[in-house]
Amino acid sequence: MTSPARVNLHTMGAARRAYQNVDAQTASPAHILLRLYEGAIRFTREAQQAIKDKKPAKKGVLICKTMAIIDELNTALDHDQAPELCSKLERLYVYMLDQLSLANLKMDPEPLDQVLHHLTVLYEAWQQAARDTGG
Repeated sequence: MTSPARVNLHTMGAARRAYQNVDAQTASPAHILLRLYEGAIRFTREAQQAIKDKKPAKKGVLICKTMAIIDELNTALDHDQAPELCSKLERLYVYMLDQLSLANLKMDPEPLDQVLHHLTVLYEAWQQAARDTGG
């Protein structure tokens, strides 16, 4: 027999997943973009902490999550709409992926500082653009 606490946790988890699914389906493109940046920033910070705590496996998982987000951001670039901007963002994304690889291989938090800086600047710029356009 399942305990009431277990049922409640299961029900709460299912409700949270359902909410996240609806949120993802109804969110504006700007909101989705900002959520991706927030995730990349969070995973990068957590990877920095994992390096400080000497937890290489955890660091590797977190860096891979950041890399997946950056790869998705890069793939989503629409070069037909804004070729110059997309070209610059693509180069920056490739640079960040290189820095993430370096941090992963060397257990070095310094390249993550660079990635975190660029992600934060881009996040703030997109956040301002979303406010300016009502997105």
